[in-house]
Amino acid sequence: MDSSVNIELLEKYLAGEISADQVLDDEGNVLTRASLELAIDEYNDVVIHLEGAALKDQLRAIQTAMAEESPKRGYRVWFAAAAAVLILLTAGLLWRNANQAAEFEDYFSHFNQLVSFRGEAGNRGIEAYSRKNYEEAFQLLSTLEQPELSNELKFYLGVSALGSDHEYEAIAVFTELGIEKSSKYYQQIRWYLALAYWKNNEPIKAISLLEGIENGQYKFTKAQELIALLR
Repeated sequence: MDSSVNIELLEKYLAGEISADQVLDDEGNVLTRASLELAIDEYNDVVIHLEGAALKDQLRAIQTAMAEESPKRGYRVWFAAAAAVLILLTAGLLWRNANQAAEFEDYFSHFNQLVSFRGEAGNRGIEAYSRKNYEEAFQLLSTLEQPELSNELKFYLGVSALGSDHEYEAIAVFTELGIEKSSKYYQQIRWYLALAYWKNNEPIKAISLLEGIENGQYKFTKAQELIALLR
């Protein structure tokens, strides 16, 4: 876990109590979007590890209790311990399913736009996108045609489509852009296209794309998490 991140503020952000621009490092600086996403991924990894360790400790305690019980009550103790283990495992699975259900909103995130574009419709569309008004952005950017509709604008059109429940259109846009390394944002395109397939009830295609995200690439940790949930 990155020690420079203020964990208390990060936990408040994850609980929805503060906004992203209120999450600071130990020196009081606002985290960049990339640093925030990395901190969240690392935080989730640590939480999962601690939960697993806690469950192991509980199981060891049951095993110790079994060993200390009177041999005359061996079968009764064994069944009681087995029942306790089953309860622990079931409770853990139910907690995990209740708190980590594969909800689209948990995985779709805004990709910051840092450049401007020529043309009134393009700029208005990007302005709407920057405000996370994805429906307005989708409608405005959809009116553009070549050469005004550049590949970079198409990317934001695809994200806007995905964020406004136009997953079919998002699939079409991202498929046209492609996931080859020659495509700008190809790592992001792979991730958002996988989300679009998932939202379009095509989990097999989504998993296939997610499996292509390599360690160190955009949303790798989230991709591994989502693969496990979709299978």
